[in-house]
Amino acid sequence: MAKTNEPDLDMPDIGGIGAAGEDSDFLDFSDIEESAGFGAVPAGWYPMVVTGYRDITTVTPGGKLPVGTKGTQFEFTIDEGFPYAGRKVWNNYWHARQNLPMLKGLATISGQYTTDQLNEGKHSYESLRDGIMWGKVNMLLAIRPARGNYNESNNVVKIAPYDPAAIEGVTQANSDLPG
Repeated sequence: MAKTNEPDLDMPDIGGIGAAGEDSDFLDFSDIEESAGFGAVPAGWYPMVVTGYRDITTVTPGGKLPVGTKGTQFEFTIDEGFPYAGRKVWNNYWHARQNLPMLKGLATISGQYTTDQLNEGKHSYESLRDGIMWGKVNMLLAIRPARGNYNESNNVVKIAPYDPAAIEGVTQANSDLPG
């Protein structure tokens, strides 16, 4: 099937090219701010909200996990009203038994589940994943140096219960949360 430039009519109107009521042959930059790119935010603690996810599967032979291992890549967004608000970081949570403590930690630390709830037995992956959405955490980010064709990026080091006041002035060099 050939690709066309026709807008997908089933897509919601989010503005931009092909949006309902707009001329798709022209771009209007009059109310758009310039962006210098998407570099890493400085290392340190940030108040984050879980704002998205996608299903992932390992594909690299010889890695830490067998090819075909399922997981979830969660998207975290720096909370409104804080430096770098709206910037995003992604972290993978693998469904392999040895990696489940990280996923369980995210579920409880985000305030979306209690340990007792999770200890009740098996849980549907979809309901757990959906339940974690909109949870909040404090997240310690480090800088992963540029390598190959990749620019420097952020790496998630640690998560803690959401408490923006606890991370004011805490940096990578002093990564322990006060209290």
